Parts: sequence; C-alpha cells; structure tokens
Amino acid sequence: MLKFTHEDIAAALGAAFSFTGKAPDGSFGITTDTRKLEPGDLFVGIRGGNTKEVAAKAKEAKACACILSCEAPEDLPCYRVVDTIKALQDLAAYQRARVKIPMIGVTGSCGKTTTKNMLGSIMKTLGETLVTEGNLNNEIGLPITLLKLGSEHKSAVVEMGMNHKGEILSLSRLARPNAAVITNVGSAHIEYLGSRENIALAKAEIFRGVPPCGKVALPIESDFFGKLSELAKQLDLVVVSFGKGGDFEFVIKEECPAGLRGELKTPMGSVELNIPVIGAYNALNIACAAAGAYALIENIKLENIKTGLENVKGEKLRNELHEHKGARFILDCYNANPDSMAASLTMLKEMDVKGRKAALLGDMLEIGDKAKGAHYEIGRFASQFLDALFVTGEYAEDYARGAKEGNCKCRVAVCEPKDVLEALKAYVKADDAVLFKGSRANKLEEYFYEMFKNNQ
Repeated sequence: MLKFTHEDIAAALGAAFSFTGKAPDGSFGITTDTRKLEPGDLFVGIRGGNTKEVAAKAKEAKACACILSCEAPEDLPCYRVVDTIKALQDLAAYQRARVKIPMIGVTGSCGKTTTKNMLGSIMKTLGETLVTEGNLNNEIGLPITLLKLGSEHKSAVVEMGMNHKGEILSLSRLARPNAAVITNVGSAHIEYLGSRENIALAKAEIFRGVPPCGKVALPIESDFFGKLSELAKQLDLVVVSFGKGGDFEFVIKEECPAGLRGELKTPMGSVELNIPVIGAYNALNIACAAAGAYALIENIKLENIKTGLENVKGEKLRNELHEHKGARFILDCYNANPDSMAASLTMLKEMDVKGRKAALLGDMLEIGDKAKGAHYEIGRFASQFLDALFVTGEYAEDYARGAKEGNCKCRVAVCEPKDVLEALKAYVKADDAVLFKGSRANKLEEYFYEMFKNNQ
C-alpha cells in the first residue's frame, strides 16, 4: 500500500478533526484491527474499536497515532473526529485520488464474488491487481480495500454490496471506478427494498461513480436489461452485454467434476476454455467476467481472458467440492437467496452421480415477507429430483411443506440444529452427492467438518 504522512492525514480529513500529541514522523500504514497492527501504523477505531480501551491495545502494539471520536489513551497522538467511519472513507478517497489506476466495480444480487475472482484473475495477467478480499464490500470494507492501493498495482477489482437504497451510490462515488459490472438482478435484500425493480435501481447506482464514456457490463437476459441500459446511456456510459445473444457469451460443451469446457464468444473472436468451476450457472459469471475485463481494458487480448479464466481460484465456502469415503460434498454456505439457491440445486440436479442426491438447506435470510413462500417454492423445486432433503432453521417447515407437496417420494427430514449431524451420518453413503446451502448465519459447513472430524 501507498503509505501516509501526518500531512496526508490532515489533507484527507480537512478541517473535520482536532489533533492532540506529537505529530507522527515519516510514513505509516493504516489499520482498523489491533491484531494486524504493525509497529508504527495509524489505528482507526471503528464501531466497537472506537474506545479508549481498544486504542490502548493499539498503543501497546506501538501505533504511531489513532483516529477516534472519543478520548484517547495518554501519550497516544490522536486525530479526534466526529465520525470515524467517515474519516476512514475520507482516507480511502484520498488514497484513490493518489493511485490513478484502472478500476472496475462489481455488484449484483448473486455471483458478485465469483465474478470478482474471475475478473481479478484476468486482470492479473496484465500486472499486479488489487482485488477485494472476502466480503469487504460495504461502507467499511470498501475503504479498507482502497487503502491497500499502492504504486505496485496496475489495476483493481472492487466488489460493492448493499442492503438499502443509496449504499451503492456512496460506494461508487468513493471508489470512482472506470467501469462497472452488474452480474444480475435477483431478490436478495428485497426485505429492505420492497421489489425487484427497486433492487435494479439500487444496483444501477454503481453507474454514478463511472466517468462519462466509461463502459458498464450488463446481463442481456435480465428482465431489467432495457431499464439498466437506459439509465446507463442517460449518463453517457457505453453498455457491453453478456449472456445468451450478448456481446459476450459462454456456451458450455461439457460439464465434469473438474469444471466446465466450452466456447467463449466475444467481439474479438471466439476461444475454447477449460475453467475449473462447477455448475452450469457459472456460464453467466464467465461471460460477465470477460465482458467486465473488456469494459475496463478495451484492447485486452483474448489470450489474457483465456489465461485468467482458466487459472481462476475459488473462494472458500463457495461451491467447494470435497470427496470423503466415496461420497461427494458441495459446500456452498457463504450466502443464499432464492436465485443462488435455485442455481446451486440445479447444479446438483445436473450432476452425474452414481448414488443418491441429497441436500442440507438452511435459511435464506433478508428476503422479508416473501420468506415463507420462497422457502416453500425451493422445497417444492428440490423435491422433484432429490432423494433426500434435510432442512434446518426458522423456515425448515416451509421447505418441508413445499417438498412434501411437490414429491412424496423424496425423503424429507426437519432437523433441529443438534440433530443435523446424526441425521446426515446415518444417511450418507459412498457414491452419494450432498449439497450444503444456506445463508452465512447458518454456518452449515460446521456440520460437514464435524462429520469428518479426525477423519472419521
């Protein structure tokens, strides 16, 4: 990262701070986590860390100074502000202004992280690339990501998430991406936004940070493609489409446990790809990542796109494929909404399996008053091809009701959390395939780890 000086901090914060103590010498890094603080770093107290007690830990770790909205420990220089999150964002905006590299913003209802990783892998073929780590995609995570920008970086891929209207707008204006991608418009966070149309409008806020004549990649098969394209063109942005019939399209020729083989069609020509990701639904993510790379770097070569996509690394708990005692397990436990749940179940449906197909499903959160109906529909859909469905959580009975009404031949088990492990152990045998899918709060992966603890 490009380090800061006392003068940089003062310039970034403007008049919105008061300073006590001796100004730190030289240049230093910035962190919000005392556990990761290197001697000489500046500590920014965020939320629970915005206390004198936590700042004292930063002092013990040899922080050079701190940014707080409360009283600082004695002898620790402090930039006192009203709002430490705003201060963190001001520092990130300052950093972005100093590091003027091509940057693309990624948002969407699902597929953001997969697309982000694919895009990052493509861009890394052109040089050092900063890519959002994990889920650092909100009002705190994005600034933390931007602060990592440095002179070594040639490009950046940043993910932007949201729960409410206006959040993407703030993030896009902070990052000021040169291009943007909307992976899709689903029903995630409909609890807060009320309708899919409102979700589409909230995702379109990412356009506001893109400069005129910048490119945005949009899903041509979405029922909101026309509306999104119109909004983009009103801002003098250029639309690049992806999906079936779009500027970029990935046509699957073969699916196997090792991944997908197919043809990527682009304005620069077509190319055969062998990509180490499972699930036919990833065809859209592949096309989206290629379209995003083109949107950011118009003269990018097909060989860079091919190399990047064929060497992409997966994200933990997103379609992790494991084999144990002859059975296959797919851990897709990072998040869940009706769209991603249907996609993961369809992947299992299309998987070539010698034995039986089963799923452990947890709650899909943040879908509001549509939750009971959504869980019912997923249960009904899953029962059409599963041999067994294990469900747990607040909406387990809704899953079960849908499954039982959909197919009486599918075994359905409603499990209390304490009973899930034994139910799975009693059922799963060699040659079976089991999907674990639910929102992050369910932590379904823990059942898998416990099943095979000590290589049982």
